[in-house]
Amino acid sequence: MKNIFFILTVFSLALVSCDKKAEPIKQSHTFENNRWHRFDKLYFDLPVADSIGEYDINVEFVVDESFLYKKNPCHFIMNLPNGEERIKTVQMGFKDNNDKLLRGSFDEKTKLSTVKITLWKQMIFTKKGNVKIEVESLIPKWETFGIHSFSMMIEQTNKD
Repeated sequence: MKNIFFILTVFSLALVSCDKKAEPIKQSHTFENNRWHRFDKLYFDLPVADSIGEYDINVEFVVDESFLYKKNPCHFIMNLPNGEERIKTVQMGFKDNNDKLLRGSFDEKTKLSTVKITLWKQMIFTKKGNVKIEVESLIPKWETFGIHSFSMMIEQTNKD
C-alpha cells in the first residue's frame, strides 16, 4: 500500500512539474526625458532556450498624460533563431475618444498608462537561440513626448 501511495505521489509531482509555466523573458528600454526620437530604433535580443511549447511575443508600452496621440504606430522586424524573418506594423492605442488615457491600464498613483499587446501568438520555435527584434516608431514627428518605457517579452502561451 505504501508503494502505491509513493508511486502515485511521484507520478503526480512529475505531471505538475511538466505543466509548470516558464518564466517570461523580458527586456526593457527606458527613454531619456520620456522622449522617443523618430529615427532611434530599439533593438531587443531575447534568448529562447526551449524549442518545445508555444510562446507569445508581447510588447508593453508605458506612457504618461503628456503623450499626445491616441495611437502609436510601430514597425516590428523579428528574426528567429532558424533564420526566418517576420515583419508587422501595429497601431497601439493609448487614449479614448475624449483624449483621456485608457483607464483599464491607468495607475492613478503614478499617472502612467500601460498598454500590453500580443504581436505574435502561439509561436513555436524550431531552434534554440536568440530572437532579435527591431522596433521603429512611425509617428512623423522628430520627438514623441510622454513615453517612459518600451518592453518586449516572450511568454509561454496561456492555455486557459
